[in-house]
Amino acid sequence: MTRYFNSIRYTRLLSCAVLVTFLSIFGLSCSKDDNSAGDPPDNTLTKEEKKFMFCYNKQDVAESYCTRFLNTTLGSSIQCSQQYQLLCGWQHMAGVQVGTKQFVFGHNGSSTFGDKYWEIYEVHSNGLLGEQTDLGDSYSGAWQRNYETFFGFHVGTRGFVFGQDSYGDKRWFVHEVTANGLLASGESDSGNWNNYYASATPFYIGSKTYIFFQTDNDEKYWFISSVSPDGKLTDVCDGYWGNFWDAVTAVESGGTTYLIGHRRVNDNYYVGEYFIQAINSNGTMGAETDRGRWKYHYHILSGYRYAGQAYVFGHNTMEDGVGGGLWFIQEITSAGKLGTETSHGTMDGDDSFFFPFNME
Repeated sequence: MTRYFNSIRYTRLLSCAVLVTFLSIFGLSCSKDDNSAGDPPDNTLTKEEKKFMFCYNKQDVAESYCTRFLNTTLGSSIQCSQQYQLLCGWQHMAGVQVGTKQFVFGHNGSSTFGDKYWEIYEVHSNGLLGEQTDLGDSYSGAWQRNYETFFGFHVGTRGFVFGQDSYGDKRWFVHEVTANGLLASGESDSGNWNNYYASATPFYIGSKTYIFFQTDNDEKYWFISSVSPDGKLTDVCDGYWGNFWDAVTAVESGGTTYLIGHRRVNDNYYVGEYFIQAINSNGTMGAETDRGRWKYHYHILSGYRYAGQAYVFGHNTMEDGVGGGLWFIQEITSAGKLGTETSHGTMDGDDSFFFPFNME
């Protein structure tokens, strides 16, 4: 296997009480015994039977977003913008679920006078975009940093966004989005890290919420943090890999949560390599279950469940050259293997963000 741990150091952890034995033939993980925040509410929020995909194209001003039916394929359009004046040009975007409500959160890293605008819109469970619920601009609380790593997640019925700045002191934050679609009055957690983590994804194990991070520096350091019900991070385990995986997602299949990673193969600009790896019930890294190559490199991966089956959606950009704009949907089996491809196609535009949401 080409991915391995060079060494295990716990400089980021306050303590690490349990050193788990070798997992598979390539790794170690650690867990803390002070994770006593208590169980948050169940993360199972709504039924899996109906889904739609929110697609966003940050380069297309005339038609910046589109919602499409989602099941074993990416279906027909529900709603597409024609000339939506505000929801266009966002450089970073997050999908956030708060109870049964769903939101998209846009953030611009470069704006006039150094202000970094942000905006929240509700996305209704019928797949239609609702009204703007909150806005941060020069007059109403714009940010002063560009948070290139930016994504949403939930802990029980509470929704949050995470952001990290790649420059300077590598500031990061966790901030709650309320059920009214408003950014809460204060951050839930924040700090500064030595590294910038360009790759990150939330994942869920039962009632617990975790986040995986990896840096693209020479050491390819990764770590996993658990998230408390009030949005505070506590580190669970860490390690080093031989490669950086720029696209990551996670999905539960057969009672096990699997991390899925993808990277461009260095010796072929277009070919991509993927891996699938189990996550242990305590949030630590488990054994690798699958690895292989795809014909193309996909800059976006998104895991979701439909009618009891786990799937991964992948999309590559026009910037990738050959094969640009292609998408696919493929099963993830209960054994953590890449299963049957159920559909594939080509997008009309160079969509930048994809968020699967639940339908009513």
